[in-house]
Order: sequence, then C-alpha cells, then structure tokens
Amino acid sequence: MKSCKSGRLIIILAVSTLFLVYNPLFCQWPTSGITVYVYVDSNTNGMECWDKRNGTRWKMTSQEIYDYVRSEVIGSLNSWRNNIGLTTSQLDFQLTTDPNQYPNQLYMIKVWFKDWSQFETPECWFGNIEPPDVPDLGDWEQDNAHVCNIFLNADKRRVSWLVGTDTPPRTLDTCMTYTKYYDIDLETVILHETGHAMGYGNHLPSGSGAVLEDGYHGSRKSLTCLDINTLRDLYLKPRTYYATAMNDFGEGYLKVNGVQRGSPVSIQWTQGSTPTLEAFDQEYNGEYRTYKRWFLEDGQSIASWPDFDIVPDEDDKPCEAETYTAKFGYRFNLTLNAPEYIDCSTSGSYYKVNGTNVGDSWNGYYIEGRDNPVTIEALPGPNLAFIEWSDNGPDKYQNPRTFTPTGHTVFPVARFKGRLQSDYTISATESICPTCPNSQLSSRNIMALHGRN
Repeated sequence: MKSCKSGRLIIILAVSTLFLVYNPLFCQWPTSGITVYVYVDSNTNGMECWDKRNGTRWKMTSQEIYDYVRSEVIGSLNSWRNNIGLTTSQLDFQLTTDPNQYPNQLYMIKVWFKDWSQFETPECWFGNIEPPDVPDLGDWEQDNAHVCNIFLNADKRRVSWLVGTDTPPRTLDTCMTYTKYYDIDLETVILHETGHAMGYGNHLPSGSGAVLEDGYHGSRKSLTCLDINTLRDLYLKPRTYYATAMNDFGEGYLKVNGVQRGSPVSIQWTQGSTPTLEAFDQEYNGEYRTYKRWFLEDGQSIASWPDFDIVPDEDDKPCEAETYTAKFGYRFNLTLNAPEYIDCSTSGSYYKVNGTNVGDSWNGYYIEGRDNPVTIEALPGPNLAFIEWSDNGPDKYQNPRTFTPTGHTVFPVARFKGRLQSDYTISATESICPTCPNSQLSSRNIMALHGRN
C-alpha cells in the first residue's frame, strides 16, 4: 500500500459549500483481506426530540442514538464496499468498542457524534482550527495510513437531524428557531462521509445528483452510478454500465442475453462484458406485432437486425444510460376468398397482390409502417369478364385497388361473368308448302340472331 504523508486532511460538509484541502497521496483501504474496525462515540447524553406533526416531545436516550449511528455507519460502509464489487474476504468492516486498537497496526474508522461547540477555540480537540472550521454538519480526516475519523455535529444550536423512517422523520432537536441547519437527513450525511472514508478525497460535480456531490442537497440515501464508478476506479474494479431497452408500444417482451424479459427492462453490466439485446415478433393483447428496427432515444437508427451487442464507447460516460427502443409494426392479416361466377361462367380467374399471381384465394399479412400500400387485382380466366368487387354491401371498388390496411382485412370477392369470343349471326330457313299446287317453292327467313362480346 502507498504510504501517506503525516498530517490531517479535513473536508467540511456544509449546507451550501464544502471547503476542500485535497491530499493527492490519500490512501484507499487495502483489499488484501483486511478488517477495518469501526468505533462510534455518540457521547450526547441523550437528546430532546420534537415531532413537527403534532408538537410531541420526547427523549431519545444516548444508547438509542448510539445504536442508530452505529447501524447507519456500518450499513453505509457495507453499501460502498458491495457496490464497488469487493467481497468481505477482501475488505471487511466490524464494529468495536475499543478506540485504541490502531497502535497495534489495525485499520480503524472512528465516528464522533458530539456537540462540538465546546471546541470552538483555537485549542480545539482536533488541532489548531478556527471556530468557522468546526463542522457544521460533518467532516472527516485521515490520521495516518491506518485511521480515518468522521465527525458529526450534535450541537442542537447548529443543526437538527432527521432520523428514522417516520413520515416526516423524527427530528433530533428542540430549538428550531435558533438552529442554523435544520431538517438534515443524518443517513445522507453518514453515507457521504463514509464515501470519503472509503478513499475518495474530492467531491463529484455540482448538479450530478451524487451522494458525494459537494454540499447538502436533501435526502440522498442511495448511491448513484457516478458514486459507484468513481470508487470503482479507485479500487481498479471494472466500471458498471447501465441501459434501458423497450418496445415502442411500451409492453411485450425482449431478450437480454437470450433470456426473455419484459418491456421496458433495465440492463446492468460491467466493463469488459457485452450484453446482447434482441427484439422478436410477438403477439400481445391479441394483436400481432412484427419487429422493424432498433433506435436510440435521439431517434438514431442503430440496427435493422433484431439482435445486437451493446458496446459502449469508452469515451461515453457510463452513468449516462442509453435507451434502446425497438420499433414494431402491427401485422394485419389479409384474406382473399375465391371469386364468384355468374351466368355461363367457368373457373380460371385469379388474383394478383402487389403484382404477384396468388391464385384464386390468398392469405397474407401487411406490416404497418414497413410494407408499401397493397394493390389487389382481379384477372378473368378464359371466356370470362370482370364485373365488380363485391361483398354484398353498398361499397364498390375499382380494379385494381390500391390502399393501406389499417387492420385485419377480408377483401370483397371478385365477380366474373361468361362471354363469347367473336361476332356471330345465326339464321334459319323454313320451306313452306313444298307440295302445294303448281309445285311452287317458296321460303322465308324466320330467325336472325346477331350479337357481339
């Protein structure tokens, strides 16, 4: 492990600003199987509490405060360790009641929850620090390579702490009118300070929403991606990347690494691995949808094939999660039934769909937003003529007919009639009285049929 310079590194956590003296040689805890002992001193002699909902006051004993702070500190340290990706066999935290173990070269974090007003003199307890540098809320310092201190201010004239999970939380203060900082979430400040105690001596950018952001910005009880990856970099652990994938209709299913998941789905992976995202045709709520293309949230098309590997650009910020959206089109079923024949008609007629002969009946589909409009055409067989598209209703349609389906469609059937192929004249004669007197032969034209088709 690197050696650290002697002296103290102090970071003051204030409501609006943190004053930072950064030591570039600040050390992280070794991950070679060490145990860091955690000592908590909450010598407050108890505190008066006030419930702002109803004005009720009660006493929180010194033991209750001690138990609460111990629980929050050890929980915060374990949260940092687990999110960094370390195991307890690499780095473990254990509570202790002995503040003097560090001379035996043990690693320690000491937490002091005290009323620091008594130390607001040049001879204050932790060095020659002027009163303005007394912690408003909390601060920390590195004693040496083995010991880190965390200070939390229990001076009720300066700060009222919110504790517990009540709504609103209980307030550890009675003098609200004289308190400089009030309704401060103790768990948030402990999580912030333990992040420094895990080795990060700087602060994350303002507006980032991170726990380690400079200043107090309200309750933040969960580590952000930026918090986690910042500490991962310190401990040389692979970064964590995040993404969201969804279907454009919001629900349905996707596959992540071959496993079917709902939509939307959150994806998390570590640097060096490559998750595979896949969209697939599916029926949902009785409607069939067909995959078309993947898009990023800015509308950029990234893949026409249904499955692809997510490979983040190394220049991308891993905490700016991309949203991948699979675009779908409704798949409308289309049906052409066999045509009808009237008069002396025979079979042999057929249909064309988008210029392709599909025979005298057809079942197909149309993909919304992907296929061109559909053109259907009825063609008569030998000795037949097209009459009309008819579904026995009032609507009449042209032939061919081009349109864009908006749902499942059964086309009106085509009607055909028979026809002759050439001009014709049919005539006949009849002999009258062939044996009549004078043997006179006479004739007359009795029928003449003329037609054309």
